[in-house]
Amino acid sequence: MGTLSSPAQTRELKLSILSPAKLCEAADLATAAFLDSPVYAFICDGDSATDTVSACSFRQRFLRWLFERNFRLRLGTSANRALYNDGGELIAFFMFVAPDTVDVGFSDMLRVGILMAPFFFGLGVVKRFLSIKADYERIEQEVIL
Repeated sequence: MGTLSSPAQTRELKLSILSPAKLCEAADLATAAFLDSPVYAFICDGDSATDTVSACSFRQRFLRWLFERNFRLRLGTSANRALYNDGGELIAFFMFVAPDTVDVGFSDMLRVGILMAPFFFGLGVVKRFLSIKADYERIEQEVIL
């Protein structure tokens, strides 16, 4: 049976807005968290018969690139939330986009370079990603309504 920690051992963690200097670190953290996700494996690997090491490396590059651009879209807003340890190291990150937030526009996607995805990762990856995204949004609307 475990023991309760004393107040001296417990410290309060506070959410902060992600600093621009930590954006790449947040992308790395998210990449590590989602690297083995079956959804991203499907998006990146499709039904190809590539070797596991190459597929994982490709997926890692894609996720790192995608997360960095996605987080950059909301940089400077309250959407990018972070927890830092006492040494200033990023220990947790998430994005919370409030329901009343204005959708990302074409010029925003152009600004952060997200529209370059088909050139860097191939049309098949982008088509699978958009298909999954459309299914998710459709299901989300069914649940909300």
